[in-house]
Amino acid sequence: TVVAGAADSQNITVSGVATATNTLTVAGVETINLTSSALKSTIDTLTAANTTTLNIDGDAKLTIGVIPATLKTIDASSMTGDLVISAYTLTPAANSFSGSQGSDTVTVTSGELTQTTTFEGNGGVDTLILLAPADWNVLTYANVTGFEVLGAAELGTYDFSKLAGGVAVLSADAANAGGSVIFSNMPSTSTGTITNTEGFD
Repeated sequence: TVVAGAADSQNITVSGVATATNTLTVAGVETINLTSSALKSTIDTLTAANTTTLNIDGDAKLTIGVIPATLKTIDASSMTGDLVISAYTLTPAANSFSGSQGSDTVTVTSGELTQTTTFEGNGGVDTLILLAPADWNVLTYANVTGFEVLGAAELGTYDFSKLAGGVAVLSADAANAGGSVIFSNMPSTSTGTITNTEGFD
């Protein structure tokens, strides 16, 4: 079936999808409504060249590896399960992410964040992992809210004041590279967690 409209949507429900490598391909629609129900699921790659909006719902944990770069909006605000996005690679300058009511983990690839990007963690203990400190430090204070954990995956300085509370996490990727990861402007109430490294100052 050929989808030719300019405002088409597709409803998809997954439950217990657990193969190691899989691709979900949705052609010709602008909005995907994706529900993860009952049993946790993993989608290795979501391919949808025409899609600009991804709405995510459901009560089961959902892990998505690679998402379409064309997305402008990811809205999981009504989802009660946990959400994991392993490669946030959006190209539109003004894009937005609204997390679930569970505990979410979003890994942002290099060069993806801009001053018109907005991230809202919503409920749970949410983690934002950055693959380059330049991504984090370009943001204004109001861009990122509701994330409790900042993960640093590359060497450099991360301005912690732009995170809405929480803890700093030095990830294994950064630790194994040698050198220093610096979290500036950390409040006294924050804690530092070290993984696979020799020291924390």
